[in-house]
Amino acid sequence: MVRDQASGLEGTTDALVAKATAGDRAALEELLITHSAELAHHITGNLPPALRGQVSVDDILQQVFVDVFCGIKGFASRSEGSFVTWLRRIADSHLRDALKKVTREQRAGPHCQPSGKPNGRSSSVADLVDLLSASGASPSGSAARHEAVQAVHVGIAGLPEDQRAAVRLHVLQGMSLGETAARMDRTTDAVRGLVYRAKRRLRGMLRQSSLWLSKK
Repeated sequence: MVRDQASGLEGTTDALVAKATAGDRAALEELLITHSAELAHHITGNLPPALRGQVSVDDILQQVFVDVFCGIKGFASRSEGSFVTWLRRIADSHLRDALKKVTREQRAGPHCQPSGKPNGRSSSVADLVDLLSASGASPSGSAARHEAVQAVHVGIAGLPEDQRAAVRLHVLQGMSLGETAARMDRTTDAVRGLVYRAKRRLRGMLRQSSLWLSKK
């Protein structure tokens, strides 16, 4: 998973990009955690103020991270900042799509707009960090907590597709196990197992990111 950046060029973006494109998952996770705050700031800065309550920066980040996990082996670094440029280009594409969707919904009228997340039990990645930390050491300090949230963002994007869908629907959107099972065309026991395995992987991600942060 996430590793110490202290040893020479190991922690530089270029070195990590080279490892990530060669299939080193830990290097990719470290890259995304390192650049996630900057990327979130970039997305927020390009989001029209009037639409900031209607487009989720977290959702855009998740889409970017999933695309990066899928496409990193095909990425070719051409200059020192090309990885960051690539991240921003992916983010800008997803943001444009999200803004177009909101605009279409506004033109269609209130009856065509989403009515909110299921059952009013929606959560957030920050809430998920609290849940994952409940049985272990919680991140201490606002900076550590912020980076823990970013680590879980990256961890969710790196989950197998079925686990990621189960977490998104059941944990983040607040659907019941039955509702999630119906949406995914799975049994409730299957969904329960997917969520359990996803949380176990995310706890591991959180522990590794805490170790990495403690050595910075």
